[in-house]
Amino acid sequence: MTKIIKIYGIKKAIHDYRDNPHLPHKHFMMDLRDGEIWCDCFLDSNSWRKYHSPEIVNIDGAICYFADCDPRNINMSVLKKAGEHVLETVANQDGHGYWF
Repeated sequence: MTKIIKIYGIKKAIHDYRDNPHLPHKHFMMDLRDGEIWCDCFLDSNSWRKYHSPEIVNIDGAICYFADCDPRNINMSVLKKAGEHVLETVANQDGHGYWF
């Protein structure tokens, strides 16, 4: 039986993405265990957060796909589609890792 995971955190992720112009380097992350999406914001490209859980993944690639690689197209709908795509991809994986 497949576990249904509800995606959440999209509104706050979009808020963090749009309302932090002083932190120009941003990455969207997702927790595969519970479906939470958030935006990590950094001052420069040499800053990052290291997550020690393999269940936390960067979903920038999926968002780029659904936003036609244009940051102006990133909105709540794009984040939801990207999150659903990531969860579907993980559900269909055979244990060889993921790339989003």
